[in-house]
Amino acid sequence: MKLACNYYAETEALVREGRIDIDYFKFPGLGFQMDALRDADAFAPFAERVRRLRPILLHGVYPDMERLIALSGTPGVSLHPYQGPKMPPLREIIENLAALREKYAHMEFVSVENFPNLKYGDCIKPEVITEMVVQSGCDFLLDVSHAYCAARDLREDFRAYLSRLPLDRVSEIHINGWAEKDGKLMCHVKINELGYRVLRELLAVCSPKIISIEYGRPDDRIGCGCPVMRPGERNAAAMEEIAEQVERIKEIIS
Repeated sequence: MKLACNYYAETEALVREGRIDIDYFKFPGLGFQMDALRDADAFAPFAERVRRLRPILLHGVYPDMERLIALSGTPGVSLHPYQGPKMPPLREIIENLAALREKYAHMEFVSVENFPNLKYGDCIKPEVITEMVVQSGCDFLLDVSHAYCAARDLREDFRAYLSRLPLDRVSEIHINGWAEKDGKLMCHVKINELGYRVLRELLAVCSPKIISIEYGRPDDRIGCGCPVMRPGERNAAAMEEIAEQVERIKEIIS
């Protein structure tokens, strides 16, 4: 089982300093990094520098994908069921996912990730997620905090919701924390104790190839006091939280 962590200047510094040991930098981690993947020529020097440390685990599908795959060293492809402002019919989603599964059949996995809330309609229901995964032939990327948010929106027990997902198809787990304040919920903060407990429970019933620490926020929109990641800067508090989470996850998966 491999360990990945969102790429930031903080994560790179921790690896260079020998403070953490991971197998992949997951990229992109935040929206401000996505522009680098829209132009393979712009991505190339970044990938060359970072790959001297660790391979890059790509998340999402972008123009010139074949070149991005070669530049990054990613073992597989992972993506959301659809992108854009309007949800297409389920049959169309499944057909598109199946086409990607066939196109990248030579890779270790093509995995589809669960969505977090009712904004995505039926796509957050476990039975629909299972249908998408099974009928498309894709693997399943289980995002734990997304599952927590979806269960809350559906007014389901969190663990009951998790149990109805296609856990036998899990190839990767995204793990990060969530914070609640004044009735507002926000993900991608430091992993909480429930998150660690649930990860242990999941690893007793599924066998992912990769655990990815998907930590990091570009803002603190609910005012919970979390560190904020910004391009071109290094947040000392975020570095400490990344190091702590890597250590805790390595203890769990070992």
